[in-house]
Amino acid sequence: MAMNALNAMKRMIKILVATWVAMGCALTMAGHTMLQPGVSLELAQFRAQHISNVKYDLRLSVPIERDSAVMGTVTLSFDWTGHTDLPIDFQGQLNEELIAVNNHRCAVNYADEHIIIPHKLLQAGRNQVTITFTSLDQALNRHADYLYTLFVPDHARSVFPCFDQPDLKARFTLTLNLPNSWSAISNAPQTDRHTRAQATDVIHYAESDPLPTYLFPFTAGRFEPYTATHDGRDITILYRESDTAKVAQLPQIAGEMAHAIQWMEQYTGITQPFAKYGTVVLPGYQFGGMEHPGCIQLRDRTIFLGPNPSPDERMKRLQLIAHETAHLWFGDLVTMRWFNDVWTKEVFANFMADKVCREQFPDLDHDLAFMRAHYIPAITTDRSLGTHPIQQPLANLNQAGLLYGNIIYHKRSAWASRSYSTGCRPICANLPMVTPHGTNSSRFSTGSRHRPASASLTSSGSSTRACRWSMSSWTTRHHCPTPTDATTCAIASPTVQRS
Repeated sequence: MAMNALNAMKRMIKILVATWVAMGCALTMAGHTMLQPGVSLELAQFRAQHISNVKYDLRLSVPIERDSAVMGTVTLSFDWTGHTDLPIDFQGQLNEELIAVNNHRCAVNYADEHIIIPHKLLQAGRNQVTITFTSLDQALNRHADYLYTLFVPDHARSVFPCFDQPDLKARFTLTLNLPNSWSAISNAPQTDRHTRAQATDVIHYAESDPLPTYLFPFTAGRFEPYTATHDGRDITILYRESDTAKVAQLPQIAGEMAHAIQWMEQYTGITQPFAKYGTVVLPGYQFGGMEHPGCIQLRDRTIFLGPNPSPDERMKRLQLIAHETAHLWFGDLVTMRWFNDVWTKEVFANFMADKVCREQFPDLDHDLAFMRAHYIPAITTDRSLGTHPIQQPLANLNQAGLLYGNIIYHKRSAWASRSYSTGCRPICANLPMVTPHGTNSSRFSTGSRHRPASASLTSSGSSTRACRWSMSSWTTRHHCPTPTDATTCAIASPTVQRS
């Protein structure tokens, strides 16, 4: 009894000492505006300045029972140049009272949805932090016999501790413990699968390409796989559809995916930039699609058509496929630095999808279809009291979901089409210039080996002042420029030079 009490006292002393060290170090962050729920712009800018070459080794156990928690361990590795405490984003529960920082055990200091790493335990150069945790369920989208992650814009932090901001791209190495009757897919190719006790399989994936946390996914459950090969490239589709007539559409669906990839490669001059092309067709999916590289999610109603689909229905399917495929270049390879510029990836994807469909459906009136798809919803919102500029201020990523709507998806697409047709092409002219080695525009960068692609609206890249004014006017102001506006006059002027 005395020995047990002595051991308990020793453990308590260790915890108290570690807590004292952590609290003493964490005072450098106390009261600072960057420490608040969510991910503040100030925190994101601070970390982007001091953190690089991020890697996650993530291990997750997914029980077959839906009401049992998903648990895991993550090891974050990164280069560090800062001199203060370091917040790591996390909304779930920590499974242990201590975490490991560079092989030192440290008491957890948790505040405002952040794990605070004491600066005394960090070192210049490479660092490693290991944390065990329990995930929240919301972003896991769990169903009776399948689940899929959806982390956009800032929900990765609800599943595992991370730097949940778009400009800190990282390489992910994922290991999943799953029921052995389930299939799974993620960004990277699967390297190994073996069975453990209690009807559980362990699946290992290769290290992923550089990705922001919002583009890291996995989908697992009872799915049927379909694989087609086009031009030496495998296209994998996981699905749950049981209607044999709809399943018979899979070869055509895969062909449309292959065409969209080939079209984008020819247009940009950049080979499909990720390790693999894979998709999941999900029943009742809440969006049209989501552009996770290697694991694109698509809504079943749009992909699987009825027995007598109209030309519009067939074109909408191709538009969705082309839109999400275009994101592999615009949004995934090249990513906005902050979600106030989320419109950049969406307008590019819409613009490219419309061009793909115009070639594949030459008998349709695409100008009319474009007006119906983009002008009408854009004007409907822009004429209301609830309108807003295309680019909006965003102080915290937990508000990023409010930015989506008709303005970013449709008003910007309408401007892109108009400016392209008049020769003022600040968003189009430089597209072939985007390469894995960077570009001459400060808005776009695919980065380096350790600082991958990110983008922000800092300049238009246009060769004319009129185009720059037009871009600024349409992006940062309410409503549409009037005919007397100098920017609109400039865009319509025949003296504007084609770039």
